[in-house]
Amino acid sequence: MSKMYKVIFNNNEVLIEARKLNKQMIVQKKKITNKNKSEMNIVADDVLDCMNKAKEQYFAKFNEYAKSVEVRKSTSKELFDSHFAEMFDSMKTSKKKAYLYNHLHKLANNEISSQKVSA
Repeated sequence: MSKMYKVIFNNNEVLIEARKLNKQMIVQKKKITNKNKSEMNIVADDVLDCMNKAKEQYFAKFNEYAKSVEVRKSTSKELFDSHFAEMFDSMKTSKKKAYLYNHLHKLANNEISSQKVSA
């Protein structure tokens, strides 16, 4: 059975500036950055399948391999937020937006049965 996974590439990269001194490397500065971080949602059978798909997708998009790959199971809230983000941004009033967000969140958590929603 397929599941949804969240894949994070190049999270917490360590950058090292070094210089040579007497034919030995001396580390001068070490810093951690997230400037190359990217995320993807992937549907896969298991974690290994997700890893393989993620590597292929990243290489196809950026034409290089990722320095680090992190796979997590997606929660229903993460999927919900990413899927409906554009719809909420396009709504005009914050009252309608809040009502619809709360209603859809309850539906996602199976707290209420599906009903007709007027927005």
